[in-house]
Amino acid sequence: MKKWDVPVIFPYALAVITITAATVALLNQGSEPVCGNGLIEKGEAPQNCCEDTGCLTNQECTNHSCIDLKCRKCEYAAYNQCGRYECCSDTECGKNETCGGNTNKCVQIECECGYIKNRVCINYECCDSSECPAGICQNNKCAAVEKNAEETAEEKQLSRSQADAKYKSAGAENKQDSTRAQEPKVESKANKNQESQNQQQGNQAAAPDLGVLYIERTPKYERYRVTYFSDRHFCSPEYAGYYPYEDDRGPQLCPGESGKQRWPKEGETVTFTAYIKNHGKGPSGIFSFRWLIDGVEVSSGTQESLSPGQATKQTIKWTWPAHLSDHTVRFVVDPENMIQEPSENNNMLEDFTNALSFRIHVAKSVYDKFNAYQNMAESYSFEDWIQSQARTMNEKFVDSIYPAVAPNGILERIRIDEIVVENDNELFFDSGEHAPPDFYQDSRWGFSVKEWMNDASKIERMSKGIDWALIHEWGHQLGLIDEYSLDVAKNNVLVTDGNNQLVSGTSLLPDASWCTPRPDCPVHYFKFAGNAMMHGPGNVLFSEHSAAALNLHLHKRRGYFGDYLFDVPSSNSLKIVGTDGTQVEGVSVTVYQRREDGTIPDSAVFFGLTNKAGIFDLPNVDGVWSSGDDTATGHRLRPNPFGKIAVTGSTGTFLIKLSKGSEEYKWLEITDFNLAYWKGEKEQGMFEVKTRLQ
Repeated sequence: MKKWDVPVIFPYALAVITITAATVALLNQGSEPVCGNGLIEKGEAPQNCCEDTGCLTNQECTNHSCIDLKCRKCEYAAYNQCGRYECCSDTECGKNETCGGNTNKCVQIECECGYIKNRVCINYECCDSSECPAGICQNNKCAAVEKNAEETAEEKQLSRSQADAKYKSAGAENKQDSTRAQEPKVESKANKNQESQNQQQGNQAAAPDLGVLYIERTPKYERYRVTYFSDRHFCSPEYAGYYPYEDDRGPQLCPGESGKQRWPKEGETVTFTAYIKNHGKGPSGIFSFRWLIDGVEVSSGTQESLSPGQATKQTIKWTWPAHLSDHTVRFVVDPENMIQEPSENNNMLEDFTNALSFRIHVAKSVYDKFNAYQNMAESYSFEDWIQSQARTMNEKFVDSIYPAVAPNGILERIRIDEIVVENDNELFFDSGEHAPPDFYQDSRWGFSVKEWMNDASKIERMSKGIDWALIHEWGHQLGLIDEYSLDVAKNNVLVTDGNNQLVSGTSLLPDASWCTPRPDCPVHYFKFAGNAMMHGPGNVLFSEHSAAALNLHLHKRRGYFGDYLFDVPSSNSLKIVGTDGTQVEGVSVTVYQRREDGTIPDSAVFFGLTNKAGIFDLPNVDGVWSSGDDTATGHRLRPNPFGKIAVTGSTGTFLIKLSKGSEEYKWLEITDFNLAYWKGEKEQGMFEVKTRLQ
């Protein structure tokens, strides 16, 4: 680009200006806060702070003033930022945990003589023989006094008739057990009856444990097959290596993909198949089951007894509705709670009918080892564990609320459509693919021996909790980028100052405050870091950026990755304003850009001066995307300030140098441009940058 011309100034005028500038700088030295490490050691005060660390721990620094942090529900203020409590309601804890009101931590529920159901201790009929009229407590039930054969037969017939009448009558999905209920106890009593414990263990060792594994929907329809310039193996075999252009023009549909049916049609008959297994050590006996649509029973029946380890399935037909509207399908075994089981938490499974489908592949050794450890559902079942992960991801979707782009949270849902147990030596586990190709599912994910068995204690550690890294990876399966691709490490910033010295790691561009000084300390962190599942996985929400992207793709089949990054306003400008909000004219603006390899070179992509309104226009880079195609999910590849927008997000960070007497460095991300576009600024994006420069 053309550099700005510098006018000639007479020597005496230059001297006057120099003296004046020095005088102003001296006068301002005492009034301007000294920025750097933010500590109150160079004349700063909470009234004119430079950084958050100059404020109280429950405050932040805004416009050189300390203001109280405004934390969201279930968050607390500490260390100048909002942190999230471990829990604020029981639903955020495990099935056998409760959220402690004073500590906001999940606490184990322990029952003295009973089992947990819906976070309530249900007492056994007896735990000691002294509690029974006949003086005999067997399997936590009082043994009946012996009666003659005629009386026994008559009572059995009466009991069966009453059970049939109870089953056929309309009622709640799960009626309370006839035994008495007591409030959950957080701490176990020190003096438990050893005989009672032995009886309970013996009872559970021989008990059945029915579980609903997953609900499959048929017929199935393919997701999108998309090809990329640098990754061309997603098309069908006859189009192997296909890409329609000689240069990179972003993701493209494979041949034959346009016009394909992706979902069942309105009025089409679909089949839901529920898979059931007895995870326990004893036969189940005959049990009943129910199908419910939108919480209303539509079918019911009985199933012959299942032996330990035996599985079966039940099906139901349903007419597909219009407009992909939200409906739920639920399958329940033993709805009347007639069977005593170690776990009652796996007797019901509910999916959204229009949820995105996942197919899980698990190596036999991994599957067997998961089945050896108790999970969050209090069962010994890989299927129950994986369903807990899916359920937690859906709960995070619900909780990721952002008024402008996700006022009701993320509306998408996922469901486990199939679980396949594979031989340990299946080739795809060692070929770089974590699961075999399957275009009928929105996602496929594998659990290999290499990943899960090399660490002897990994499965034991993970079985009782949530694998947050897995939920992060599943986010990629839905097309979300790694938000840490926008981060910048100190040793990757190659920009220098006027003395040819690197600015990274200096007071102009300091390390993150929490980072122990080292070359790879970040000097820039994703703007929503700390509460962003796709940045650093953990018990956090999905960021506003991820939430908006998922809502844009609601009910769209998967196959694309990161294409939502192309949503950038047609024209874009920076508005440089002072700490008092007034525009600053004549600021020299130099813009550097992160490259795909993570570095920011010492060569600007744009430079110039702000006008009288403090505006600096960011030029669009032409000729990068010339196809003008829309992706099947509705994103157009246009000329934009970032040029070639990498679908990984790796080219989406600007480092901006502001100069006017002194220098400042600011950051701007493609996420700012995307959110502006999604909030209505499709033609003109205006991004305010605050500065101390005058």
